[in-house]
Amino acid sequence: MQPKALIVRVKISKLGQSEKDDELTAEIHRLHGMSEEAGRYTKALYPPGAFKEITGIEGKVRRYHQAQQGKRLILSSLGWICPGPYVEEYHAKVRELENEFYPAVDRVREKWPEILAECRRIQNGQFNADDYPPQSRIREHFGFRLTMSPLPRASEIGDLDFLCAERIEEIRAQVQGDVARATHDGAQQAMARVLSYVERISTQLSKPEPTIHDKLIENLREVLDLAPALNLANDPEVDELVRACRAKLLVAPGALRDSALQRRMVAVAAKSITGSFGQIGGRKLAA
Repeated sequence: MQPKALIVRVKISKLGQSEKDDELTAEIHRLHGMSEEAGRYTKALYPPGAFKEITGIEGKVRRYHQAQQGKRLILSSLGWICPGPYVEEYHAKVRELENEFYPAVDRVREKWPEILAECRRIQNGQFNADDYPPQSRIREHFGFRLTMSPLPRASEIGDLDFLCAERIEEIRAQVQGDVARATHDGAQQAMARVLSYVERISTQLSKPEPTIHDKLIENLREVLDLAPALNLANDPEVDELVRACRAKLLVAPGALRDSALQRRMVAVAAKSITGSFGQIGGRKLAA
């Protein structure tokens, strides 16, 4: 059965931040008696912070993907994979970030004369106007693109009649192997994310006088709700981990705050789960 998921990718393009300066490179080589092979002088084209808003949004995109790994996204050899149940949520979040991106580009365009004036100042006589696009074309140099595509199927990789049978089979086997590894990654990352929250519970509740926030249990509950969709391989051990956590660890935070005995019982259960399933997760990672 083909896993219900999409390969997703956000590509952000922007103006290059540096440029090789042939004139300065030649001058430095001449002054120091260096040969051409000694290196190149690269000039920073823009002052620090010229594109601060844009790089900030780029950072938000990167941090969002990293934060969602093992929750709503899978990092695999095929790239980021979004399971079917989370596609619309993912799409909405990325569009929200895109809606921040282009207004930030427009603000760069509006400030372009100021940015160029600062470039002239910091580069002094080495400023070269040809290194910079005109203000009217700034938007062309920035882009934000979301692409979403289905996981490949070995039986649907296009017309390969121009290849020999051996090569066709080799390509199909490679595609099938890539998808199998991606589904394995999903199960492993779901298990790792769940166990990270279980370990937090074990550590916190083992303290003599722990501070217990509601989030301690709520975070685990959330990741348990999310884990099954990441289990693209239908790994029974992921399902068993979710069942064990639901049965033994989803105790009301108020009860944990009020009862030392309850805290010890949950801490012992969490440690047992981490020990049992952590070994399984380690073997999966090694595989």
